[in-house]
Amino acid sequence: MTYTVDLCDSFTKVGEATAFELDAVLRLLAVGEWQLSAPLVGLECDDVDDVDSIIVYDDQAVSRIIFAGLVRRVAGVDGGVTRIVSEAGTTLEFRGVDIFGLLGQRLMFPTPSTPPPWAAAHDTRTGPGSTVAAGYITDSIGSGAQPSRQIVGVTVVDPVIGASSTWDGRAQPLDQLVGRICRESGIVCQATMSSPGAYQFLFKTAADLSGSIIFTDQGDLEELSRLVTPATASYVIAAGQGDLTARAFAVADTGATGLDRVEVLYENTNVTSAAGLQTAATAQLVLHGEDVSVDGLIAADAAQRVRFLDDYDLGDWLGVEVDSVRYASQVEAVTISLSSEREVVRPVLGRASSNETLTLIRDVAGISARLDNQIA
Repeated sequence: MTYTVDLCDSFTKVGEATAFELDAVLRLLAVGEWQLSAPLVGLECDDVDDVDSIIVYDDQAVSRIIFAGLVRRVAGVDGGVTRIVSEAGTTLEFRGVDIFGLLGQRLMFPTPSTPPPWAAAHDTRTGPGSTVAAGYITDSIGSGAQPSRQIVGVTVVDPVIGASSTWDGRAQPLDQLVGRICRESGIVCQATMSSPGAYQFLFKTAADLSGSIIFTDQGDLEELSRLVTPATASYVIAAGQGDLTARAFAVADTGATGLDRVEVLYENTNVTSAAGLQTAATAQLVLHGEDVSVDGLIAADAAQRVRFLDDYDLGDWLGVEVDSVRYASQVEAVTISLSSEREVVRPVLGRASSNETLTLIRDVAGISARLDNQIA
C-alpha cells in the first residue's frame, strides 16, 4: 500500500511531503499525536511556514483519509515546528494532535450559550451516553455553540446509544468529559475527517471481531505476558441519590463468604432509577471479578494481514490466542508509521480477558508511555 501526505493550511492543501518519516498515534477516547520529519527538499510547498495541518491518504480506488492532524499543542500533547539546520541541510519536524484534539481545545461551560460569569454551577444533562456527549460537543464546537466557539465543518452523529445516566459539565476539558461519558456508558466516540475540513464525531458500539480476527502466540505477538488477578470485589453496594434511609441502594453479590467475600461501595448520585442503579452494581461486580488476562504487542508483519478502517476500527474487540485459550482485547490505539523504508499500521491492544462477560474500562492514559516509546 502507498500512502500520501498532504501539507495543509487549515486542511486546505498547499503542498506534499515526498521524502519523510511520519509516526502517528490514534487513541481510544483520548487525544492522539503525530510527528512528521522531512528534509526541506522533501517538501513540495511554496511556503512551509503556511503549514499548520496534514492529511494522510491511503491508496484506495477513491482516496480515503486515514489520518488528519493539526500543528498545535493541546491537552498536554506537544505541538509546533522545529527547523534543524546542519551541514547535511535543513530538516523540518512538525508535531501536533489528531482530530480528537479539537475537543481538547474547549472547556465545557456550565452555560454553553454564554461567556463567564455563569448563573448555573453545572450543565447537567440526562439521557443515553451518546446523546449527552453529542449535545456537549454540539454546544461547545458545533452548530449550537457561540459563534466565536464554533468550528466550521463539524458534524456530530448521535445514534442514541449507551447506558442512560446523568452527567455534569463544569469548565473541564471537553475531551476528558466526552471520554468519561463514553467509558461509563459503554460506547465509543470516533473523530474522523471524511473530506478536507469536514470533521465528524461519530458515536458507536464497538464491534466484537474476536472470533474472526485472531492473533496467536505462534509469532503474531511480541512482548507477551499473562496476568492472573484475583477478584477485588464479590459484594458491591451501589449508592444513588438521597440521604440516610431515603437513599437508593442496589446490591450485586457473587455469594462468596468468609475469606472470599470482599465488599466494595460504589457511589454515583447521578443515577436516579432503581434499574440504572442495579445495572451499575452488576457492572461493578463484573469489573472487579477474577481475571486472567494477557498483554501483547502485535508484530508488524501480523498487523499487515488486516487493514485499519476496512477490517477493524479504533475501539473494536479483536481475538488473542495464547496456549490455545481465546481472549478478547480492545483496540485502544492505532499506530501509523510511514517512511520510504516502512509502511506499518498496527492496532495496539489493551489488556485482554478470557472472561467473556467482562467489559474492561481502562484509562487510555495508562498506555501513553508505551505509545510514546513507539513514536520516539
